[in-house]
Amino acid sequence: YVIGATVIESEDRSPVSVRSAMELLSALYSIHKGFAEARVLEMRAHCRPALPDHLPTIRQQEWGYQINGLYRHGYLLGPVMVDQLLTKLSEHTDSGVRYAS
Repeated sequence: YVIGATVIESEDRSPVSVRSAMELLSALYSIHKGFAEARVLEMRAHCRPALPDHLPTIRQQEWGYQINGLYRHGYLLGPVMVDQLLTKLSEHTDSGVRYAS
């Protein structure tokens, strides 16, 4: 199983803290007592991209488009954001936008 993540707003890139690990593992144990004997194979910590308003955004740059601010929801929101970008691009097909083939 993969569990996580914590919601600590920080630029700290140090290893997982005991507090964070305990919070996640306690939540896991409360879901099912069988996890009491589970083995922890790996724990990772890293910063996740977020914008000040905590909303994902699509920005047009000179060189292309930038999808950012997905925070810890990137795996879930990634496909939706790509669909939104494709919709945006398809609306501008008559305005001289060319696609690589």
